[in-house]
Amino acid sequence: MRLPWPKGFQGRLLAAFATLLILAVAMTGIAMSITSAREVDAQMHERLETGSRVLISHLDARAEQLASAVNVLTQDFGFKGAVASRDQATLRSTLANHGERIGATLMVLIDQEGQVISSDASIKDPDRLKTMAATVAATGLEQSYSIGIQADALFQFFVMPVLAPEPVGWMVIAFEIDHYFAAEIAALTDLEVVFMGTTLNGAVHAVSPKPARAHVESLDLSLFAGDVFAAVGIAETHDGGYLTAIRGIGSDDDKRVYAVLGLPNSQIAQTMRLQLLQVVGILLVALVLVGAGGLTMARRMAAPVDELIRTARVIESGDYDAVIADNIDGELKTLGSALNTMRDAIREREQRIVHQATHDPLTGLPNRRRLEQYLAGITTPYAVCLVAVTDLADITYGLGHEARDAYLQGLAGRLATIPGVVLVTRFSRDEFAVVLPACSREEAMQQTRMLHHRASHPVPHGSSTVAGRIASACIVHPLDTDRSDLLLRRLDATLASARNHPERCLAFRPEDEAVRARQLSILSGFTSALERGEFFLMFQPKISLPSLRATSCEALVRWIHPELGFIPPDEFIPLAERSGQIRQLTDQVLDAAISAAARFHREGLGLRVAINLSTHDVADPLLPDVVRRLLDAHGVPGSGIQLEVTESAVMEDGDKSLQSLLALKKLGIRLSIDDFGTGHSSLGRLKDLPVDELKIDKSFVLKLDESPEDVLIVKSTIRLGHDLGLQVVAEGVENRGSLEILMQVGCDVAQGYLFAKPLKSDDLIDWVKNFNSQNLPVIDAVA
Repeated sequence: MRLPWPKGFQGRLLAAFATLLILAVAMTGIAMSITSAREVDAQMHERLETGSRVLISHLDARAEQLASAVNVLTQDFGFKGAVASRDQATLRSTLANHGERIGATLMVLIDQEGQVISSDASIKDPDRLKTMAATVAATGLEQSYSIGIQADALFQFFVMPVLAPEPVGWMVIAFEIDHYFAAEIAALTDLEVVFMGTTLNGAVHAVSPKPARAHVESLDLSLFAGDVFAAVGIAETHDGGYLTAIRGIGSDDDKRVYAVLGLPNSQIAQTMRLQLLQVVGILLVALVLVGAGGLTMARRMAAPVDELIRTARVIESGDYDAVIADNIDGELKTLGSALNTMRDAIREREQRIVHQATHDPLTGLPNRRRLEQYLAGITTPYAVCLVAVTDLADITYGLGHEARDAYLQGLAGRLATIPGVVLVTRFSRDEFAVVLPACSREEAMQQTRMLHHRASHPVPHGSSTVAGRIASACIVHPLDTDRSDLLLRRLDATLASARNHPERCLAFRPEDEAVRARQLSILSGFTSALERGEFFLMFQPKISLPSLRATSCEALVRWIHPELGFIPPDEFIPLAERSGQIRQLTDQVLDAAISAAARFHREGLGLRVAINLSTHDVADPLLPDVVRRLLDAHGVPGSGIQLEVTESAVMEDGDKSLQSLLALKKLGIRLSIDDFGTGHSSLGRLKDLPVDELKIDKSFVLKLDESPEDVLIVKSTIRLGHDLGLQVVAEGVENRGSLEILMQVGCDVAQGYLFAKPLKSDDLIDWVKNFNSQNLPVIDAVA
């Protein structure tokens, strides 16, 4: 039965459409077939590469097991004794039990001449023992790890000396790379696996879960470097071809052990056939669907009334881009013109409403809603920069609303005219968002610095100018995140960090997310940690020079978090300062430290306890009263403690800090400038402070014996301190060379790991009593 074919214009249109469609489908099918073949080939090579990585990881894990087993065994005191006494019963039992526990193939103990002392009792092949012993002896009897062919078998073994304390023997543990191991690797990688070893005389030994696969040993192994993965194409065996890859795994210099991984050609061909059938099926369905659509479209194009109905319905749905055909005549043409006029009026009115909802009325820029819509609708890479005016409230207060609005309008105009930007929006009251084209994080940061610089320029207003303080941040999609909502949240957090950054311009750093999560966990547990008493003090002695006696100590706060473990003070103290919780922590530390000072006095040690204060503590006018009450409560004189403050603490709020320090000084408390040399204090300011001591930062002391520059800095600081009538302390003393230099240049007090690490109060009491009771020369006392 012959199907009817439309005649006239409709028929010619349908014929042309069908011809183009068939050509397009054919070209698409060819392109998709080629692409599919390449994808399959890439997938197969990727499977081989992945299998190679799995193999190496598995071998590494077994190597770690070997090393751990050897180390545990050779460190065992009883085993060392048995080796020294040649107790064969104990040695055989130990080797057998240890080998059975770790599943080792070979457990051999070798003497210094390379002779077998003892071995795993389960080993039935004495020739293999002799060969292994000779091989280990040939290596120089040093600690080693190797994969090689020994006694016609492939082994992965580890050698370590047995020290008591001099070498009394060498322990060898090995796993045999046998067909069971090959089967395990084959199961893990879903590949055919053959392990091959070649001896120096050219003999080949192959191990495989399927011995028939050993025919791949005909491959020319000399073409491949020891640990280089390389696809070698097709290898033929008796049961078909394989796409193979070879990797050297031997750890000897000649690299004579290899793993051959293979994929059957039949499996590759089956995958390609499946993808080809999928491509053909998709194209056939597309051809049918598009052909049916083309027929319907051709028929409708021939009907003017259908065109008018379609247009009216499109306008009704909110699409105002549809146009009435010009070939409509008579009354239908008048109706079409009226529909066009109505469509334009509705579109204009709706565009005005949408514009008002998605744009800022002051600057005319798109607002945050429009930005979110824009970012949600694109999937291509881009970057977003936030530019914030951090002192907008000050501008409003000082210059008025008119000047503020003029400044924002000028800044918006400046950002909108920068070449290359994709979109500029007013993100919030004092922030502008700039969408940049696809770029790397480094390029985005470079463009953000340019935006930051241009935004920092004053904006003309009347006869004067208005300048704002700018902070900027940027983030890259999808490098930093592929979700637009998460991107904006992370960008907000980065901008918050930029407001306090010295450059006031930052790029999002992925590692900051983990840091923020950790900080939130620390902050959330801080109050409960104070209530549960999780904070405690450790004490590090400070040694007077040159008498070399412990005369004071520094109290150091520590926190063991129940989930995060040990948290360093330089991590949780800044968080406590920012969250306003530092005062509670300071009160606990002061109470515990002054209580410890009272105990040290009762023990007759005469130790002065130094306590660190934060920037917020020094500026607190209530601090002197708190310290005075605690001294009275514990019966400790002011001279029994010392308070250490950093340079930045006394410089940040100079007047308040000075008043607090003067009040503390009246209580008889000694005051110290901590970390001297790392802050920004001036000498003019330093001479006015009521301090007794300068504490040289450990960064200048740690490698004092290796750095002439540090020696010059330390020497100058000591001279400066002495000229100002101050005692000088060096922290971070960790070696005798640095101590000798400090004594030569006249340092008063030393503190560091050379003497002692921070100790609990009980341990400190014992340590000080023992240290001060020594009547030794200065340097010998710390030997």
